[in-house]
Amino acid sequence: MNKKKATSIFLFFLVSLLSFSLINVKGQENQLVIDAPSDVDDLGFFWVVITDGDGNPIEDATVVFDNTSYLTNFNGKVRIYPAVNEDKNFTITASKEGYLSATVWIRVIHELHADPHIKTIHPKFNDELINDAIKNNTVGGVISIDEGMPDFESYANVSIDEISIEKENITIVVKGNTTSTGRIIVIDIDNKTVDPYQSIGVMYDGVIIFLADDIFDVFDLNENEAPEYIITQGAVGSQIIVSIPSYSTHEITIFNIQTTIEEAIEAIGGINVLIMYLEICVVAAIVFIGTIQIRKRL
Repeated sequence: MNKKKATSIFLFFLVSLLSFSLINVKGQENQLVIDAPSDVDDLGFFWVVITDGDGNPIEDATVVFDNTSYLTNFNGKVRIYPAVNEDKNFTITASKEGYLSATVWIRVIHELHADPHIKTIHPKFNDELINDAIKNNTVGGVISIDEGMPDFESYANVSIDEISIEKENITIVVKGNTTSTGRIIVIDIDNKTVDPYQSIGVMYDGVIIFLADDIFDVFDLNENEAPEYIITQGAVGSQIIVSIPSYSTHEITIFNIQTTIEEAIEAIGGINVLIMYLEICVVAAIVFIGTIQIRKRL
């Protein structure tokens, strides 16, 4: 073999190797990555996060779970509510044009002996109503708070101007105008941010509001002359749905009733504490009675 031929063969293999490396690197950059738990129960929701090979979130990726398709938000996230009659394994697949698809396995565990205190209606039922309401432009915002970190999406000419979290009190400022049709605000809060075993209260512009008769009452915007709310509690957190009668700028506050009582007693004394305590007890009683009524309807 002469020197010229040997050089040609070496260059051929070198170019081939470089081409393979470039293709492999490009494939890694365009490979979707799925971040999801390996097992969950069926009492609440779980998050799926889709990123590229460099960890960048992928918006509008299609995620398929149990023959249902979801689209990721700007953070590459989708929220999924599993529902099973027995323990079952599923695949989660992610795809998007220009990217290599990905698949992972997840096991959903059916909770046969769920604690009735933390389950009223299966959250998947709420999610179907909420998705329909988003399509009909009656939801103004969906806020998710996970380990004290808020994330939100706004719709129907409504803006979420502020979300502040202090201890177990959450304050949300929403703003709209006469063109804003999204008069429903959905707030998902994980158990680490607000303890679901404590009674939760809701204030609207600094005034305590009352629990609605049921979820349909909250979504019936024609009859909502005053703000109302409903709470659904699951294994991983609470979902609070609040109706807003009309728009300008409004403040929604979610608070732990027990914590509020303790802080009030610490801060002031005498008759003022007694009055506040009685007011909060009345609200707690209404929340409890409302929850019992909901369970009886199920």
